[in-house]
Amino acid sequence: MENWTDIIPSVLKAPYTVYKNRKSINYWWKQLQAYADFGNTNIAVLGVAGTGKSVLTSCLYGEINNLNYSLPPTSKQVENRAISLGEWTHLFRVIPGQGTTVRAKGLEESLNKNSRLNGIVYLVNFGYTELRNAQERNNLIRSKGLKNINDIRHYNLEIELYDFRYIANKIIENHTLRHSPTWLCIVCNKADLFFNEIEKAQSYYDINGYSKFSDELKRIRSFIGSNSMVIESLPVSAYQKSFEWNNISVPSQITEVEQASALIQNLVQTLSNLTDYGH
Repeated sequence: MENWTDIIPSVLKAPYTVYKNRKSINYWWKQLQAYADFGNTNIAVLGVAGTGKSVLTSCLYGEINNLNYSLPPTSKQVENRAISLGEWTHLFRVIPGQGTTVRAKGLEESLNKNSRLNGIVYLVNFGYTELRNAQERNNLIRSKGLKNINDIRHYNLEIELYDFRYIANKIIENHTLRHSPTWLCIVCNKADLFFNEIEKAQSYYDINGYSKFSDELKRIRSFIGSNSMVIESLPVSAYQKSFEWNNISVPSQITEVEQASALIQNLVQTLSNLTDYGH
């Protein structure tokens, strides 16, 4: 029996071949965009400095499985990653958390000038934001009196909420003008540090929760509508590490690799479903 593809005239072979190999082409095209830093952002990764945005994207990219992996320094530039979710590859851009011109430009290009933004991953960590600058840590301990874990967590949550209110305004504005993004995923990183209080963290970050952060999610939905934007929230632990502040340590509560792996797998599946919704 003759193959039907052999009947196709040669003039039509090229578009047929492109269609047949479209997923492979998509993969290499996104890899090129990430490497050469061009093209529209598909997924923007946002959050204040120290939440672990670079670590999370490295985890999604598969780098953390490398035995030579070490934690990166605080990002000061926009990072590009071509990451596969399900059958398709997407151009991720990680925007620095510091209030710099680099961040402002990254937000402008990923949100304000981009009509093809599929979704936003906003990274939070329930107050366990790592401040890597020793001088900044000492200043907060001495001048602001943030001497214990509760003090620094409360301070970090206030900074995080302030930043998210700003991003919420950006999302509402962008969706009003360009009907994008179509989804927002609040990813609560460092779940290994509050694993025993996972329900409390969910109540704080979920749209159906009871907190000032939840109120911002409800505000976004009230402006945009549930049919135009999906809002999800979930926990993850991209890298297990104790949290230290003023000689006080909070140990990681996840000791089994399978536990952290299950959280990552759930994140990948959720993002894959969200990107399918966006298309």
